[in-house]
Amino acid sequence: LEVHYLSMTRLKYEGRYWRVPPFHVLVRAAVRRLSAISYFHHGRRLELDFRGLIEQAASVRVEEHAMDWVTWQRWSGRQQRSMNLDGAVGHVVYAGVPPWALPLLSMAELLHVGKNATFGLGQIGLRLRG
Repeated sequence: LEVHYLSMTRLKYEGRYWRVPPFHVLVRAAVRRLSAISYFHHGRRLELDFRGLIEQAASVRVEEHAMDWVTWQRWSGRQQRSMNLDGAVGHVVYAGVPPWALPLLSMAELLHVGKNATFGLGQIGLRLRG
């Protein structure tokens, strides 16, 4: 599975942002975003085995990548100051992706993942290889 990080993507795990996100970090972010949207916008908790999905996702490996870290500046009207936002862009090819991950990540394509998704960050695109 080739995942294109189309807009700056800020995936945080274990206190740091990942320049080349391991698959389980992407899955964690997708599940977190989908879970929050389901709960806050539809009043329903997702009935998924989060721990099991993440354990399976941890076995997926990065086969190749071409990622860059970029910075963008925006004006915060609320704080009345300029703010820097940064994140990873490019693509990663993941090998050994379990079948359940495709529908999950297809939803994440629409909803974005990671920090500052409401600003348009975290837009991903999927491409099946082979």
